[in-house]
Amino acid sequence: MALAAVLAVVVALYANGLSNPFHFDDEHSITGNPAVRSLSHAGSFFTDVQTFSRTRGSGMFRPLVVLSYAVNHALGGYAVEGYHLANLGFHLAAVALVFALLRATGVGVAVAAAGAALFGLNPLTSEPVNYISSRSESMALVLALASYLLYLRPRRRRLCAAASLVCFGLALLCKSVAAVLPVLLIAHELVVRCRPVRHWWRAHAAYWGLTALYVVASRHLLVEALAPATAVRPWAAQVASQICAAVYYLKLLAFPWPLSVEAPVREMGGPTEPASLAGLTLGVSIIWVVWRWPRGWNRQALYGLVWAFVALAPTFVVPLNVVAAERRLYPALVGAVLFLVHAAPLSSRRGLWLCAAALVLFGALGHQRNQVWATQMDLWTDAARRAPDAVRPHLRLGVLLRQQGDLAGAESELGRALALDPRSAPAWNNLGNVHAARGDLDSAAVRYQQALDLLPAYPEAMINLGTAYSRQGRHVEAVDLLRRALPLAGRRPELLGNLGTAHLRAGQYDEAARILGEAVEIGPASAAMLHNLGGALEGKGDAAGAVVQYGRAVSLDPGYAKAYLRLAVLLERSGRPRQAADAYRAFVARWRGDPQVALQARARLEALEHRP
Repeated sequence: MALAAVLAVVVALYANGLSNPFHFDDEHSITGNPAVRSLSHAGSFFTDVQTFSRTRGSGMFRPLVVLSYAVNHALGGYAVEGYHLANLGFHLAAVALVFALLRATGVGVAVAAAGAALFGLNPLTSEPVNYISSRSESMALVLALASYLLYLRPRRRRLCAAASLVCFGLALLCKSVAAVLPVLLIAHELVVRCRPVRHWWRAHAAYWGLTALYVVASRHLLVEALAPATAVRPWAAQVASQICAAVYYLKLLAFPWPLSVEAPVREMGGPTEPASLAGLTLGVSIIWVVWRWPRGWNRQALYGLVWAFVALAPTFVVPLNVVAAERRLYPALVGAVLFLVHAAPLSSRRGLWLCAAALVLFGALGHQRNQVWATQMDLWTDAARRAPDAVRPHLRLGVLLRQQGDLAGAESELGRALALDPRSAPAWNNLGNVHAARGDLDSAAVRYQQALDLLPAYPEAMINLGTAYSRQGRHVEAVDLLRRALPLAGRRPELLGNLGTAHLRAGQYDEAARILGEAVEIGPASAAMLHNLGGALEGKGDAAGAVVQYGRAVSLDPGYAKAYLRLAVLLERSGRPRQAADAYRAFVARWRGDPQVALQARARLEALEHRP
């Protein structure tokens, strides 16, 4: 009943976030990823890391996470509520397992429920719940906790030992951070049980064996992440940056406010920078205080500290694009709760009152974070306010403002991003999109080329520059660029659509029809793509096929006027005047372009209406 009450409160906290939209990485991993649109691809999730993302080079070995996306899509398409319910379900499972973990350490029901609530309501959990792509954190933690709890069962129960190994293997298939579990098991034996190595090393060998298999299976990703030539940053800069990140994490574990999707931690150049030296000094001081603590530590509390440190250790070793992120604290938070439950007198009246006050505060802060995640504009406006010197918030705001039609605001935000980092290829690329939206294709092409000069294998800039060339009539250059982008970006529908359109403008109708047909088949097709496919079929003499595609275009988007015009012309040619008149009438009602085109359509409509 105590656990049910905690879970009910957690559900109530996150209920206002179930309709929050998809955010940033969700686009390339979920909404733009063709692999998750059919469960028939499920086998490839375990063999092809590229199924994790539509973007080449962004693949990760997280097959169970990709499978969860595919199941979500099979059940409800891209209805975002289903994805949020799944994220919330994984978080509730983690809360329940934290409760079970605390009970296994010997605390009473009330204290275990308080600890589970401190975990479940902590604002640090808002990102793994609200950010759909972050479910890898909760999925890996749930399975790792299940494995850990099964490990604690008596050794004579071989079924529990086997189930623990299975859960650990599944956790590795969610996220590589689960590989710290064998280290946590060793720490448990040394810190909590104080047993000699000879009593437990055999039981641990299977966990290390599974870890070795996982490393072998994903070795190419590890080599890419750690090799000096391909790593995000040099090792010295990585360690220095993570020392500063560790200070930020410690502050958030002590008091989780303010939070931001863009952590205010910049990349360090090396360990000699003042901020890095200060962080290192703080870390050494904490270790010294723990080591010299005169009264002796409660073993479970000390183990909680070890848990939090071990859970964050992979971030020191593997350089990641983002220096610090609050979602990385999700598994470390379990250790922090374990420490707090055993180090603080929560069972006393004063302790329970302080815990209740903390939970109320956590609830208020968590509710506020849910509202920040309600729109992409709110999320990145908040991030820009929290980290004004970070490039990514201004870049994202520039993209969002352009999509909303505020080209001046978009240019201003992208200008701020470039002022902070003139070598930001995405900022130059998106600035090109702003100029293209204004119709200034020459300026847009210059910005796209600047992005490619900085990052020659940047597929988005290739696609945009190729599309600009196509609109300028430079068809050969357009086709060449778009074909070069194919192996980098994958056979995305929009890329194939742009390539097919370039062939269409060049008068290469057979190739245009083939490529646009593939784009429509991969889907989801847009009205413009169907209209262009109709144009390619019309160009190669297949009028009947063109009528079908124009009809599909107006069915998908009844406001797409250009398709009505071509449909009307073909229907008139085929001897169907009544249907042609209806199509002309629909075109005239919707057309907002060149008035001369509308006058010509009205003339044809009047001629058809007066035909005997």
